[in-house]
Amino acid sequence: WLECEGVARLKHDRQPPMTSGMHHTKTCGTRLAVLCWLARQRLGPFRIVVLAFTVWVAVLLLTRGWEYRVYVDEELEYPSTSEEAPLVDLPLCWGPGSALAPEQTLSRDNATAALPDLSLFNRQAPIHISSGQRGGPQQERFSHFQCIGDLEDIHHLEDRSCVFTDVCYDVREQDFVFFAPSTSPKPVLFDHKLGRQFSFRYRAGEGPDPPKTADEDFVFLNFHKHQGPIEKVRQLWRAGVMGAPMATPVTWSPRVHSGPIPADHIRLPGVHLINAPIRDPLNLGHAVWEDAFPAFLSMLLLGVYTPCLNIIRFSGCERWSHNITEMRLCSKFVDGFIGPLTGNCGSTLQTLAQFADAYRERNLVCFEKLVVGGTYGAFDDERLNVGKDAFISMYRNVVLAWHGVNPLARPRSHQILLVKKKGRRGIVNFEEVGSALSRQFGNTANVCYTNFLGLTISEQMSMLAQTTIAVTPCGGASLVFPFLPEGAYIIMVNYMLPQSLLFGPTAHNECFGCSWTMDAEFWNHVRHVNKMLYQVFRPSDFENNEVSRNSAVRINTARLVALIESAFREMEMQVSE
Repeated sequence: WLECEGVARLKHDRQPPMTSGMHHTKTCGTRLAVLCWLARQRLGPFRIVVLAFTVWVAVLLLTRGWEYRVYVDEELEYPSTSEEAPLVDLPLCWGPGSALAPEQTLSRDNATAALPDLSLFNRQAPIHISSGQRGGPQQERFSHFQCIGDLEDIHHLEDRSCVFTDVCYDVREQDFVFFAPSTSPKPVLFDHKLGRQFSFRYRAGEGPDPPKTADEDFVFLNFHKHQGPIEKVRQLWRAGVMGAPMATPVTWSPRVHSGPIPADHIRLPGVHLINAPIRDPLNLGHAVWEDAFPAFLSMLLLGVYTPCLNIIRFSGCERWSHNITEMRLCSKFVDGFIGPLTGNCGSTLQTLAQFADAYRERNLVCFEKLVVGGTYGAFDDERLNVGKDAFISMYRNVVLAWHGVNPLARPRSHQILLVKKKGRRGIVNFEEVGSALSRQFGNTANVCYTNFLGLTISEQMSMLAQTTIAVTPCGGASLVFPFLPEGAYIIMVNYMLPQSLLFGPTAHNECFGCSWTMDAEFWNHVRHVNKMLYQVFRPSDFENNEVSRNSAVRINTARLVALIESAFREMEMQVSE
């Protein structure tokens, strides 16, 4: 109070008396004025806290009715969709007898030849000059490694990926071994605090100078997200009550052995990659873009791309599946999206246990090249996807070609595909929406629907190859649509968070009362598909006026028709150019 009054009196002395009040307000500012008022009331700290909390709650309650913004296109006066009209039965987009045009198909034998040569990304032969300082027999072989990512902090495993040459697997010890020269070995890391490090594996209490204070490996083999206490409690509840396995990260590091590789070993040619299933292998979005795609990306970024990749998994679908249905779904995703990376020439996908069993008669199995680590996250932070735009398109081409679809072919006519989904984030008035689109565009496009049930991945890819516009709920249901043709449109239905008195938005930079796109962090970097958003702003946009992230949405068909018409217009102008 004295400080505020002192400032006010100082200003008062320098200005005419009639303006002292104005200068008092300007000098103290809003916050200082509030503090001055509280000081004059001589309230205790407890009363101030109670008063502040009461004011905060009152403001939230008073603004409760204003939390939903007015729809920005209100002046267009979209008509209500409550008018009764005869419903039209939509056909399935893909069913018995469906087939692609000949120019849209490929056989697996010529699939690779039809794609751009991705080996152009591969590294050239490295420098090899003899210095005359190497001791020992020249035929001695050692392990080597090359990494991208942070090499200055033993704790920064995220986004670090490496290719190892002549690293080996000790079948008896069930451990990977890196054979390093006993003299002048190459440092592994240059840690900011610990200096040069010559080990890939760190365990608490180990190391003479200084002792290690934490357990760390070298790279992640699947997606890792730093979890807060609420997320950890939820994971424990799912594990204890629902029987779901903990979505724990899997890390990897080889132990270092001083000396050359023993003569009694087998060396596997080609490129091998080792990874682990992600947090939710039964969700297509996570299985494709946080499991299969990172393996493809790591090969390209490290310059060792091959269409004949050999993949070893830390565990298989049996770890995450509770019944035969889930087992089949997991295997379907693995075969459909990881299978294209192994091609016709790579070895059969196997787990580490199966790999060890296959070589149980051997002591040491070495790899010509072994890829580990990578950028596995896709949906939690947009920074994880910066620079991936072109690689997403390349992965699309590889998957489509593997499933017999020519990635360079374009549809000859329009097809509007609607995704029918029950449950969370579905479309409440789906039949009404389908009927309206059929009446509006039935003469110029094939208006159809799919729920993806019973379709193989190859059939899904063929169905997408004929689609020019897809209308889908956001979330996992939308994450197959990066495989749409070049220049196609996707219209994603948004969601919205309700106002909360106690808790703020938890993820994705969401805001209350905002129309939000799920997985926008990923979709912002899918360059070959045009994105449109069906936005939501009012409780009336949701089923039973219940606003939440998972609520089903009621579509205004007039607004949706306007979006589709603009997409048609854009595609028509592209053709005319």
